[in-house]
Amino acid sequence: MQGHIRTATSLCLVLLALSLAGWPADAQVSIPSADGEHGWIQVAPNCHYFQFEDGTSFFPVGYAFQPQQLDSDPAVFDRYFQYLHEHGINLVRVTMDVPPILLESGFLVEDPVGVYNPDVAAALDALVAAAEQHDIYLLVCPYGTFYINIGWADYPYNSANGGPVEALHRMYSNPEAIELEKARFRWLIDNWGNSAHIFAWELMNEMEVYRDPDLTPAENIALHNAWINDMGAYVRDYELSRYGKAHLLTVSVGDPSFPESLGDGLPSSAIYDSPELDFVSYHTYGTDMPNTWEGVPLWSRINPVGYVLDLHGLAHAVRGAKVPDRPILDTEDGAFLRGPSPFPWWQDYGEADFDETFLATNWATFTGSAAGTGLRWPASPPYEVEFEGDILNLGISETQADSQLGFARFAAHVDWTTFAPEDADGDVQTDLADVVTMALSDGQTLVGWLLHDTRDDHDPHPIQPQVTFFRLSDEPHTVTWFDEATGDEIARQEVDGAPIVVTTPSFERHIAVLVQPTGQSSPGTEVFLPIMFK
Repeated sequence: MQGHIRTATSLCLVLLALSLAGWPADAQVSIPSADGEHGWIQVAPNCHYFQFEDGTSFFPVGYAFQPQQLDSDPAVFDRYFQYLHEHGINLVRVTMDVPPILLESGFLVEDPVGVYNPDVAAALDALVAAAEQHDIYLLVCPYGTFYINIGWADYPYNSANGGPVEALHRMYSNPEAIELEKARFRWLIDNWGNSAHIFAWELMNEMEVYRDPDLTPAENIALHNAWINDMGAYVRDYELSRYGKAHLLTVSVGDPSFPESLGDGLPSSAIYDSPELDFVSYHTYGTDMPNTWEGVPLWSRINPVGYVLDLHGLAHAVRGAKVPDRPILDTEDGAFLRGPSPFPWWQDYGEADFDETFLATNWATFTGSAAGTGLRWPASPPYEVEFEGDILNLGISETQADSQLGFARFAAHVDWTTFAPEDADGDVQTDLADVVTMALSDGQTLVGWLLHDTRDDHDPHPIQPQVTFFRLSDEPHTVTWFDEATGDEIARQEVDGAPIVVTTPSFERHIAVLVQPTGQSSPGTEVFLPIMFK
């Protein structure tokens, strides 16, 4: 871990001392920043995607780390991240403090409040080292509020346990709690903030969920906005003072329909537009999901095709109506998966359905304007995947991991630093009524996805529609069709000019397409692949 505070030898000595006294809240060591091969990640000039400091494209292909895995043998991190890297995954979200899981094992970040757990520090050392070794980038969320709320009775910040507040929502207004939160960020930044493999700090998870019942919706939004702007400015300024530059910042929202879901005429949320945040991190637990449920929401089966359509709509709503000036990422998709899916015993879906929908949700979200794939919340129980003689407990199946590699291979064909697209769903039309088109275009290049809508006949039979692409420059184009599961090219068609009319290869459920000016290079072959497949 060159450039980090701890080496293997000093780590043992530090942990030996701290195991007796606990980690002091304000411990600091001045160190230079570790730039990595390409520098730190930042927002690309097109305000839609990401890049490194040297201009190299970074297209997130994501995975959500299981919170309990932070409690794993640190030596296991290397095997996990090697597997993820070999499957094209380059972004991992790490959520801390999950009391119902970690209290018994004594693995909370602070316990008691203000004293940092040396075992967590050792795990984070190993986590960051493995990320650097295998080209994985970390979205770090220090407060897993969903589970903190469930385990609030035993959480150290609870006043009943010596903490400063009596309820989770007070963490956003109580001065002592806010100072503790800033101290936690200082601890993270001092010890791991110098790594180029920190993708971003997620200041708070699903913040909008935890509102003060004594305040009006507008007052709660104002309170949250003040916290976001204050904490964002503090974290950024502190990193700048330490390293001369700062990592990306975000706050996640659980319901992308917020704040409209609370009523009309409310002020905007800083989650979407704060000048202190760099991108929008949204989750797919939206209240505006008209196609998802086959009956009463939460009390009926999820329709996979309807769910995919709704996720595409959520991405469009976030990017189009709320944040046209910054990237968006689906950093938690957890409604349709094995285990914690709402009332899973009523769903009657098998592993093949979960695998298929996993792939489809990524493409629907991406073509809805997300800056990368979604990050699936880990399935429970986890999948047991054999990897080079070891059994790994993963939150996604082997088939799902393979499809992420397919996405990474497709993404390598586009230079995301210069592609500045607009919604182009309506610019792709077919001669079949049961084909839904989803696309993004900048007028020269178009990336698209065709979905066979089988909700009526439930029969994914082979189809081969004729497709017309509109609003592309009048010059020769190459139309390339891809198998999304593998990233392999299926067919290539050369056309002279606009409008572009072609017939697709035969497909049953869906197919991906890339339309580029003929002769345009694929910069991703040079720029993107070495990052992921060194």
